[in-house]
Amino acid sequence: MRYAIEFKYIHPDNARNKNMLDEIKKDNEKLKLAYYHSHGFIRPINLVFCSSIGLERRDRQTTIVERIEAYIKGKDKEHPIPDHVLNIFIHSFISMNKKETPKPIAFCSKPEKWAYDLCKVLKTDLLT
Repeated sequence: MRYAIEFKYIHPDNARNKNMLDEIKKDNEKLKLAYYHSHGFIRPINLVFCSSIGLERRDRQTTIVERIEAYIKGKDKEHPIPDHVLNIFIHSFISMNKKETPKPIAFCSKPEKWAYDLCKVLKTDLLT
């Protein structure tokens, strides 16, 4: 078995940058190509680690961290996550001097057995 993995790290220095969400979307498109050109042999995973709270933007729009989380949950109907690409969002940050680590979010449209198995190991539910 072979995996193609893209990785993004969202931290306080880039958590306001809207390009981070665009880069995650581009990574998903590359992973989609890897899957289709390998005829399904490659197992594509997009890992997004976030160590920042959602930082308020100057334009007062939804924070980039919240936008990324909504995208990973499959809620962006204009730019859906490609089929067969497993996206995992791991958020761990300091809030009020306490470490917060919500359960990872995993989403895959038309997942295969390996995606379910990986989510089981990660102890997270797979959203589809």
